[in-house]
Amino acid sequence: MYSIKIQKTNKNKKEKIVKSFTLLKKRFELLTSAIILMVASLIPALAQPQIANAAQVTQRKIRLTSSKVGQTGVTYNTSFRVTQTTAIRGLVVEICQDTPLIGTSCNTTRGVTATPTTGTITFTNAGSTGDATFEVHANSTATGRLILTDADGITGGDGIVPVTGADFTFSFTATNPTGTISTAGVPGTFYARVLTYGVAATAAAYTPTAPGTHLDDGGVALSTARQLTVNARVQEQLEFCVGAIASTVIDPASTPANCSAFPTATTVDIGVVDSAAPSISPVATSSGGNNTNGGVMIRTNAVNGATISYFAEQNGSSGRLKVAGATCSGTTTTFDTGSSTTDQCFNSNADQDHADNNFSVVGEKFGMTSSSVLRPTGSTTTNLTRDLEYDGTGAAAGGFAWDQSGTNDPATTLASSSSVLDYEMLVLRFAARSAATTPTGSYAVTSTYIATSTF
Repeated sequence: MYSIKIQKTNKNKKEKIVKSFTLLKKRFELLTSAIILMVASLIPALAQPQIANAAQVTQRKIRLTSSKVGQTGVTYNTSFRVTQTTAIRGLVVEICQDTPLIGTSCNTTRGVTATPTTGTITFTNAGSTGDATFEVHANSTATGRLILTDADGITGGDGIVPVTGADFTFSFTATNPTGTISTAGVPGTFYARVLTYGVAATAAAYTPTAPGTHLDDGGVALSTARQLTVNARVQEQLEFCVGAIASTVIDPASTPANCSAFPTATTVDIGVVDSAAPSISPVATSSGGNNTNGGVMIRTNAVNGATISYFAEQNGSSGRLKVAGATCSGTTTTFDTGSSTTDQCFNSNADQDHADNNFSVVGEKFGMTSSSVLRPTGSTTTNLTRDLEYDGTGAAAGGFAWDQSGTNDPATTLASSSSVLDYEMLVLRFAARSAATTPTGSYAVTSTYIATSTF
């Protein structure tokens, strides 16, 4: 009994020793794993450049005046807020295509070029003190590195003492990236690194992988982009209308708004014509007329203007006011001097200043004048000018003319412009006076009006 008990006790001790050893082994393995994990976690940090005491700028942005690939003369409006008030004596902007991380290599393949390499740049920071104008350091490059320093000891302090709550802004001009790292002409993301320095010499010695001790830093993402093209077409435009307009059309409010609102009637009746006094449109219905004038309206976007002209349709080789089919005497180019006042044709002359072309004087004659240019409410131009032969007032004493020759190449000019026209209308007034010997009959003449635009 005794020997068996001793053996059992020894067996229990042995089991306890084994268990203790196993537990110790597990603890060692766990400790070893923890150490390995801790060392592994420190490796990335140890691999990064150590930058002492640098704070990150906030509210940072760079606004480009163009996002076009390769665009020259682009303004880079830079803005940020610092987190400390130590005097800034140096500032670096480095533009890279691959990363904004401070202290890493900077790829400038097809990157920003031609940042300023000489001159000065002035900062804006409300409430700041000191010298806000820094010099562009000679170590700036044309491949996107801008180094600014202030080491000249200008009165007011060497460098600028910033205000943390105000935007720190400045701008410079550069050429946008001409593509991505891998492909020319393709838009894409690129980056800017911004660093501020308390020592000008440290800023001047900046390199991407050795930025040196600095005050603040931060990264900004930017991008070039494709341009959006919108196509549209404005066609050549000419709107022209002719008709008989009421005598009440005398001002913008009464003028037809456009050719769609223009009258479709085309007859101007000047009533009974006699030798005692001229009949001048509009002639009232009580005197046998239809109380209308002629009117021609034009609208065109021709930048070189337009011309309105007319010619008299020929009847029996004559474009006079006449009885249809009648044979007219006299010439076709003058006031028909020597022509009969006993044929069934009214004399006329294309020169309003001709001595015989005064309707207040007794004699047979017919003519037309443009007494005014009217523009409807809303018209935006005043470009139509009457021709000197047709710029009368409608008074009997002058201003009337009529080219009865029928020449249509070119036709006789009534009015013209040297620029665009927005619904401008000529008021055409007609006048006739018979001689004591003018035969009775129903007289008429038809005229054709032409608008020619020069685009």
